[in-house]
Amino acid sequence: MQNIAQNKPTFASDYISPFTHKHAVNWNRPLYNDVRWLGRGKESWVAFDAERPYLVNQYFVHFAPHYCYPRNSSIRLIASSFVFESSDDKNSWTPRDSVTGNKECPVIRNIAPFSARYFRIRITEGPAANPNLASIWCFGVYDAPSSNTLTSLRLGNTSLLPVFSSGQANYTASVPNSTASTTVIPTASDPTAKITVNGLPVSSGGSVPVNLAVGPNVINVEVTAQTGAVQKYSITVTRADIVALSSLMVKSGPATLFPATSFQPQTLSYTVAATGKASVTVTASTAINSASTIKINTISIGSGVPTTIQLNASGNTTINIEVINGGNSTTYTLILTK
Repeated sequence: MQNIAQNKPTFASDYISPFTHKHAVNWNRPLYNDVRWLGRGKESWVAFDAERPYLVNQYFVHFAPHYCYPRNSSIRLIASSFVFESSDDKNSWTPRDSVTGNKECPVIRNIAPFSARYFRIRITEGPAANPNLASIWCFGVYDAPSSNTLTSLRLGNTSLLPVFSSGQANYTASVPNSTASTTVIPTASDPTAKITVNGLPVSSGGSVPVNLAVGPNVINVEVTAQTGAVQKYSITVTRADIVALSSLMVKSGPATLFPATSFQPQTLSYTVAATGKASVTVTASTAINSASTIKINTISIGSGVPTTIQLNASGNTTINIEVINGGNSTTYTLILTK
């Protein structure tokens, strides 16, 4: 851990000369009362620019050197209430910790880790002796140990196996053939860590699109801490093979009612005129994937085997043709009208 405030650029809401804000972050100096920041009143603040984002988890504040020791009656000049805040742009500030009824000096506070570039102490109530006094001799912030782990790893709306855990490196997922792409959304435990997905940089919580070929697709995620340490994660996403027919033809005797040239594998419903016909033959129902099985009206048939279907005496007849491959299936519907 290091004090990232040391000798960094400072700024403040105001100051009383010669007690400028530059004194507030200079830790290596004697305990002299004239080397401190002195604000003009309640809600005054002093801040520093860390010059880049840091992950931090602790800060400290001394209100004035000689006022930090019980043997000195001026202990009453310790600030009663203050807020520790951070910003990414120097304009919008987020409260990270607040203290009320303070009687301590120095104050050292542990906080939940977060990342920011700018940090400040805002005095909301001065000491009992003068509530409008704002005095800080030294203010510092400590960086947290850098991390190269993820707190979350998501694959679009697809579940990972096993369920994500930062200590688990390898995962699998399955998607249907209709899923031609997905998005990978990694979130780092350390906001300052660098993340890549298949070599492409992405911000923590951002998304990277990934195209998926049929079969297994390996997605590599790397997280690099500020120290250079790298943690690798991988997701093997298996896209199911296409579950479809390559051809479909309907005949009645020698007459062709639905030629194979009219069939499109991605079109799932067809209406075929069968006026005056008592039966039809569904022919050449050939699966694109030879490992698939075919059912016509729940009856299994061989790929390419003609199947005769009796039509209803009146009204329409519906024929369902289901193609099955593993846990995936596609159903085509033929509606024969009279």
